[in-house]
Amino acid sequence: MNKFAGKDEFDYRIVAKVVQGIAAKAQQPSAAVPLSPGSRIQKVLWHMPFAEDDLQELVGRDQTLRTLNSKLFQPKKRSRVALLGLGGMGKSRLGMEVAYRRRDSRPECSIFWVQATDPSSFERDYLAIGRLMGIPGLEQNGADVKSLVCRHLGQESAGEWLLILDNADDPILWADEDPSTTDTSSSLIEHLPKSRKGSILVTTRSRRVASHLAGKNVVELDDMNIDDAEQMLKNLLEKPEILSDHENTLELLDQLTCLPLAIVQAASYLNKNDESIKTYLKLLQQPEDNVIKLLSENFNDEGRYKTALNPIATTWLVSFRQIEQQNRLAADYLAFASCLSEKNIPQSLFPPAQAEKEMVDALGVLRGYGFFTKHNNSDVDDSFDPLYDMHRLVRLATRNWMRKENTLTTWAATVFQRVRATFPVVNWKTRNIWMLYLPHAQVLCDSEQCQDLRERFELLFKMSCCLTWSGKDNDAGGLLEIVYRWAEPTLGDDDEFKLEVCMTLGNILLNMGRYVEGEAYVSRALEESRKALGREHTQTISCMGTMGTIYVQQGRWQQAESVLKEGIGIGKKVLRPEHPDMLSARAELTHVYAETGRLGEAETMQLELLELREKCQGHEHPDTLIAMSKLSTIYRMQGRPEKAEKLSLEACKVSERILGPEHPLTFYALTELSVVYYDQHRWKEAEEIAWKCFGRSKVLGREAWQTLVSMELLALIWKEQDRLEEAIAQMRECVEASARTLGLGDRRTKRRSSILDMLQQQLAAQAGDARPLSTIESSSRVAEEEVDEAREEPGNPQGGTESSSRQQQQHGPQARQTQQQQKSSRRKQLFSRLVSRKKDKPTEPGP
Repeated sequence: MNKFAGKDEFDYRIVAKVVQGIAAKAQQPSAAVPLSPGSRIQKVLWHMPFAEDDLQELVGRDQTLRTLNSKLFQPKKRSRVALLGLGGMGKSRLGMEVAYRRRDSRPECSIFWVQATDPSSFERDYLAIGRLMGIPGLEQNGADVKSLVCRHLGQESAGEWLLILDNADDPILWADEDPSTTDTSSSLIEHLPKSRKGSILVTTRSRRVASHLAGKNVVELDDMNIDDAEQMLKNLLEKPEILSDHENTLELLDQLTCLPLAIVQAASYLNKNDESIKTYLKLLQQPEDNVIKLLSENFNDEGRYKTALNPIATTWLVSFRQIEQQNRLAADYLAFASCLSEKNIPQSLFPPAQAEKEMVDALGVLRGYGFFTKHNNSDVDDSFDPLYDMHRLVRLATRNWMRKENTLTTWAATVFQRVRATFPVVNWKTRNIWMLYLPHAQVLCDSEQCQDLRERFELLFKMSCCLTWSGKDNDAGGLLEIVYRWAEPTLGDDDEFKLEVCMTLGNILLNMGRYVEGEAYVSRALEESRKALGREHTQTISCMGTMGTIYVQQGRWQQAESVLKEGIGIGKKVLRPEHPDMLSARAELTHVYAETGRLGEAETMQLELLELREKCQGHEHPDTLIAMSKLSTIYRMQGRPEKAEKLSLEACKVSERILGPEHPLTFYALTELSVVYYDQHRWKEAEEIAWKCFGRSKVLGREAWQTLVSMELLALIWKEQDRLEEAIAQMRECVEASARTLGLGDRRTKRRSSILDMLQQQLAAQAGDARPLSTIESSSRVAEEEVDEAREEPGNPQGGTESSSRQQQQHGPQARQTQQQQKSSRRKQLFSRLVSRKKDKPTEPGP
């Protein structure tokens, strides 16, 4: 009453009258007087297992209470309502709230609480109720207590009553669903009374029980919202001030899924150990075994039965056993799903049943218990395959149960085999499927079980292919190295899977800029494939294409052309023209043609490739975008900037929209566009894009190939803007990183070093000193082809010495125009090799 503003408040006066009525009734004896045969008056009775003062304050659930009241208490109409929810959500506590509020609002209503967990509990409470009512013959030997109480409550003389049937979870008892017998004698349904003055509230974990007992009058208990969960935790804590750590509090409640029972357990631990929210959150993030120990600790909850399993790790054990008896396939699916990630489980991933209905029924059982939830179509694009979520804490409890039953390792092996068998061929077309499968493969491979199973490493390989398509080469390379370390001593040199891993790892290392290691892996894969599989095997052809790529990277054009043409020639005999390996090899060959001055041949072949890509893979396929950027490069080298710009703009637009701004192919397209602007002397636009690329790529590290390309590009743009000191500082860092990553002898390091020489000599010339400044390598590099390309004139740095200035003055405007044309030509030659080529994505054999 002290919560009201004053005694004059309208609500205060109403509540005061109710309290006075309760006080008056409290003075009356609680036991019933035996009825005479003609009596029509029944005293108000009360049978509840928990005292109101022992219960924690109910938080939230106002709408649920209103719904229950509207369905339960209808004038002159008997009603039966089921409150459905996952174990631990607070159904019993809500039932108690209904009881106490009904007593306050209708003091003339008798209220009876019956524990419906099993037949003995049910009969025990019915006997207590019968004694309260003073039913004749109740204590006689052989008396049918359940029938006597049921019959008595069905009479008008029993008056108004509310019967709360708590924990009616077992379908065998409450839904006539004993799979082993047609005998319904074990069912308790027939002992539920019917009266126009009576209402029955059933709390249950089982949707089948709820539907069977209450029909359409099922009220489903939703998850507690985050604000109510936080308030509940605050009410339970001895030191609520620890909730000032708001960020960790919200994270903790999320980890506990806002489940009331889990919140009570957490509060009990925090109170008992005087710990912080952050500490408990860290404990929940420990390895699974430790978390299970934490969630297995018992605690006291006044609102639960003494026989109840309070800890989260064990509270659902009764339900697990019921599911085992009710539907064996459902129990199998529960165990199966516990080995996967709890979110977005495709239905196709579950082992097939003998009939589709059996699968639907089994999943329905798990949904009925609240263990699984099915996605709405609007949640995820699951039109091709229904998706399910498994409750996070139920998953943990299931794994704990399986450990105790010694079945976890067996199930993990089964799930490995199933996921490996159903995981789709990894390519761009199937990305919507493998993106769903990827998190489940990740969880499975990270588990402690079956670490040496071959299927685990085959899954890791598939995961690496997925990561490569997603532009995460570093992560993909890390997985492939794990797989290869297992395959090297385990599998024979002629094992096809081992050879595929070896070749793919080499290819990924190339994309990561680890060229020496990459070449070693690919060379070995090619040699072993030729011996073990033959020249015409797809694996051998793929290795030849990748070897050609390595030669292209090294500038060994003749060797690159030879091996690529050999692979293409063999491929024509055994592969379709549109096969990914054929298209990739031809794409590398266009690179060779362009670099060796055969731009006409390069253009013709690249146009054919782009047309094939568009036709077979679509306009938005990553390989199509690569083909567009490569054709743009050829147009640029031919001096056709308008066509180059048009293609580059389209490639950038589609790549950013489809792949995202951080994807390596988006970087590749943007870099090409920046160079297109550079060639047109549009320095500001070129710098803007190059700076964007640098900002995105530097998160990969200063030695990533994307970062090096961005640094080189920016330095050359700044040079054209007469920002020589900035250009030199940028280029010096680029050369040092390139030398560490690629080595001093790599052609890209030499080119970058020569550019640095050029910039330093130009700065020295402006200062009146034409002597070259020292760089990482000595001036002996001048003999290299890359040095000649980088310098504006042999032995004469761009920007001019005093001698070159005099020559310009002597020869006049015509000579200056000729020199400018030569500079533009050399600039195009330089930039034809600046943009790193990006290999087509690895695709598993298949359509």
